Amino acid sequence: MDLFKQWDLEKQKYKKQQENLINIFHQQQVMLRQCKIKQNQRMKLIIQMVTRYTQILKNIENKNNNVRSTASFVELEKEIAEYQKKYRMETSCTPGLKRSSRLSLLDTCTTDECSPHPSSENLLSAANE
Repeated sequence: MDLFKQWDLEKQKYKKQQENLINIFHQQQVMLRQCKIKQNQRMKLIIQMVTRYTQILKNIENKNNNVRSTASFVELEKEIAEYQKKYRMETSCTPGLKRSSRLSLLDTCTTDECSPHPSSENLLSAANE
């Protein structure tokens, strides 16, 4: 009789353990479903953000192309080219002379043959102030 009682007690113990394991398994399934739902929501949000970002980039690119195609931008580029040309002509000395740095261009050339330009004195005084 003792053997049957012991067997019955062990059987009840294993049933409780089985029920506990089944409960834990169901809880894990529920958690996994919730995690999948959250992950899908995050993925949808990321996809929305990426599409919005690409649309913004396309809009910016279109605006940039529109600005470049306007006549005022072309005129501005021409003006910049003219100013660069004038700057190069003002800062250049006789051919064949070496230049040491940008500051020496504004002041003098590296040899004594070239004297400073009148405009360089104005630039240097403005830079010192």
